[in-house]
Formats: sequence, structure tokens, C-alpha cells
Amino acid sequence: MAFNDINLQLVSRNKEKLIFLAIMVLALLAAWKIFKMQKDKTAAINEETAIQEQRIALALELSGLDKKISQDSSPYLKKDPLLSARSFQEFASKAEVETISVSPPKELNDDFSSVVLFDLELKGSYHNLAKFVSILESQENMLRIQSISLKESVDPSGANILSLTMAVGATYIKGQ
Repeated sequence: MAFNDINLQLVSRNKEKLIFLAIMVLALLAAWKIFKMQKDKTAAINEETAIQEQRIALALELSGLDKKISQDSSPYLKKDPLLSARSFQEFASKAEVETISVSPPKELNDDFSSVVLFDLELKGSYHNLAKFVSILESQENMLRIQSISLKESVDPSGANILSLTMAVGATYIKGQ
């Protein structure tokens, strides 16, 4: 019993120290639990941040691709003013050929594209007519020669003049 009395006296003298020790152990346990919860939350936030950064990078890449597609397709999008009879007369003037006639445009619509057709009749030398066709080919518009016919023209002066009849279609992609 003497041992128990000594232990009780020791405990009563160190009662404050034991309470402090118990509080410290409980505080450390609570701090460890809070630390673990915060660590899990930080990991989840870092994972979400990485996902958002990937989304931003993907959005920037898509935006860049959209700009590139817009730049690449801009010559083929339907715009105002369309290729006109005046355009063909200007091309003929550059090629030094005579414009006999240019029909009013006929428009053919498809689901994704639109074709504007012109019938042209021109007169000039073989080289000048070839220059005219070359000028047409160098245009930004997507042109397609639907039909072409070349025949010798009767010229009272005896010059070597040819008559060119052609149907030209300008294709445009329908805008969104």
C-alpha cells in the first residue's frame, strides 16, 4: 500500500504536468488529423489545377486551329462582292483580248457550297487567250472551267484571231 500511496502522491504533485501532457497528446492527434485532411484537399486542388491547365491548353490549341482554318478557307468563303462580269472584263483587258459577251451569273446551291456560273465569249490571239486563262487560274477564288471551245474567227484584216467560248464556275464554301 505504501507503493500506491507514493504513486498517488506523485500523481497529485504532477497532476498539472500529466494534464498538460494529455492535452498535448490530444492536440498533436488533432493537428495530425487536420494536416492529413489538408494534405488530401491540397492534392485534390493540385489535380483539379492540372486538369484545368490541360483544358486551357486544349482551348488555346483549338483557337489557333480555328484561326488557321479561317485563314486557309477565307478565299473560298462566299463573300461580297462575288466574281462579276466586270471582273472578267478586267481580266480580258489585262490579257489584251476582246470581250464579246459575259452572261449574268447563274447560282447553283449545294448543301455546303455554292457555284456561280458565267458564260464567256472572247476574241484574241492564241497567246493572249492563253494569258487570259492563266489570269483566271491565278485568282484566289476556286474557279473551275466547266466547258471550253476554241475556234478560228473570221477577221477581215486577215489577222490570226481565235474565238474562245467558255463556262466558268466560281465555287464558294457556304459560311456558318
